[in-house]
Amino acid sequence: MSVLIDNEAYTPSEPLPATVQELADLIRPGIAARKRIIISIRCDGEDVSEAELDRVLEQSPTTYRQLEFITLPLRELALSALAEARQSLEKTRPLQKEITEQLSQDKIEPAVANLADCIAHWSQAHEAMLKTIRLLNLNIEKLTFDGVAVVDIVHQVAGQLSQIRDCLTARDMILLNDLLQYELTPTFGQWEGMITALYKKIESESE
Repeated sequence: MSVLIDNEAYTPSEPLPATVQELADLIRPGIAARKRIIISIRCDGEDVSEAELDRVLEQSPTTYRQLEFITLPLRELALSALAEARQSLEKTRPLQKEITEQLSQDKIEPAVANLADCIAHWSQAHEAMLKTIRLLNLNIEKLTFDGVAVVDIVHQVAGQLSQIRDCLTARDMILLNDLLQYELTPTFGQWEGMITALYKKIESESE
């Protein structure tokens, strides 16, 4: 059987690892040294789906005639995650304004439906930001934006999302409206600025 990394031949050490997972673990340090990460596996020319991945990883490499590990630069993945975060936040701007108007008019059900969409987008942006920090192995404790620690912004966002969920559970629409109008807007503005600044920083650096 043959092993490829991004269409280039790779000769694994002897004896051959017992599972595809162990083979992936064997090659990962060399890939990481090139600031890349494995994003998918191809077996005998066929892409492995997410549903099939666990089963394939447990198989012996000799189950297949050819195994190929597909990688991408960490920088590229980080930029993609940050772009996703920005898009998620942008989608909530018109919704947030609409929600406050609906709550002021006592239109609770459509407001709650719109808010559910907002929470999904905010959560995606939050996860994308944390994913970027993990991918680039950044020390979040040392990162700052406009003189504010990034870890504080991340925690503040998570805390306010939790407050929103609590308001929904308690059906406290007055407090929810106050949060949306007076507390979330500056926090998310700061959050969006931080994401944009980090995106530009990574984009300007050489791979």
